[in-house]
Amino acid sequence: MIKDFFENISYRLDNENDLSDIVWAMCYTSPAFKEVFLRFFFPNINISSDIEIEREVAKDDSRPDFVIHNDGELYLIENKIDDRNHHFNQYDKAFEVEPEKFGYIANYLIPQPEPGKTYQIRTWEAFYNLLETIHLEDEQEQAFIDGFGIYLKSVCRIIEFNKPMNIEGIYSLYQFVEILNKLCRREEEHFILDIYNKDRRYDNTYVDHSVAGINFELKLKDSDFQAWGWIGIYFSEEIPTICMGFNDTENWGKSVCDLIRNTKSEIEDGQLCTAPYLEDGAYWFNFVDGKDTYEECFNKLALNEQINQIKAFMDEVLNLIYGLFVARLSQVHR
Repeated sequence: MIKDFFENISYRLDNENDLSDIVWAMCYTSPAFKEVFLRFFFPNINISSDIEIEREVAKDDSRPDFVIHNDGELYLIENKIDDRNHHFNQYDKAFEVEPEKFGYIANYLIPQPEPGKTYQIRTWEAFYNLLETIHLEDEQEQAFIDGFGIYLKSVCRIIEFNKPMNIEGIYSLYQFVEILNKLCRREEEHFILDIYNKDRRYDNTYVDHSVAGINFELKLKDSDFQAWGWIGIYFSEEIPTICMGFNDTENWGKSVCDLIRNTKSEIEDGQLCTAPYLEDGAYWFNFVDGKDTYEECFNKLALNEQINQIKAFMDEVLNLIYGLFVARLSQVHR
C-alpha cells in the first residue's frame, strides 16, 4: 500500500517543489533516509539530534530549496528538474557558506561552474541507485524508502537498463513505421485511410522518444464521417505495445470516441485487438496476437505475414468503428 501511495502521488506531485516537499517529509519521517540523503552530499557531516531542515528560506533575493542548521553549521541543497537556471555563486554567497557545504542535485549532469570549485553536485539517478542498496531491519521504514524510490524514479524519469542493446534490431523500427505509412494510405470496402500531419499536440512531433507512429485520416464511405487517429508502437517496455488511438478532442478523434462512448452494447475483445479503453484523453485499441511475447508468434512470422497481421489488426478496429456508425444511423432513423 505504501508503494502504491508513492506511485500514485507521482502522477500528481511531479515538479521540483513537490519533490523537495516529499524529500523534506521523508527526512522528518525516516531517520535512515535523512542520514542517507545528507551524507550523499556531505559525507563527513556529523548529524546532530536537533538538526533542522527548512524549506525555501528567503534571503537577499535567494531562496534555496533546503537550508540545513546542524550543530552551529549551515548547509544548503538546491534541487533541479530540467530547470537550467542555476544559482552557483549566488545562494552560497547570500547565506555565507563555502561551496563544500552547498549541495546541488538535478535529473541531469551539471559540471562544476568554475575550475577549482567544489560544489557538491549530484544527480537524482545516483541517489536512486544509492537507495536501492539500503536494507533496513525496520520493515515499515524500508517500505517508505522503497516507496520514495518509486516516486523518484517516476518524477525524474529514471530509466534502468539491464540488457545490452541490439543495434541491428533497430532496423525493424524503421521497417514498422514505413509499413504503417503504406497501410495508412488505402481504400477498403467501408473506409478510406490517408496520412495526416498537423502541428498539434497529438502530432508525433510532440510525443517522447519511446514512441513512434503515424497520424492518419479516416473517412467512412457513403457518409460525411471523418476522424483523425494515430497508430504506432510504444517501445519503452521489453515487450512493445502496438496500438491505435483516437484523441477525444474536436478535429481529431472525438467522432470515434462518441461512437464508443454512446454504444449501448459492451464492446468485447476482437481476434487481434483489445476492446477500446480510455487513457490519457483518448480511446485505445491494443494489438494482440494471442501470445505473451512477439518472439512466440509475431516475430516468427514471415515479413508478408507480419504485414498482413498488422493490416488485419487495423481493419478489425476500423470495421468495428464502421459497425458502431451504422448502428447509430439505424437508431436515428427508427
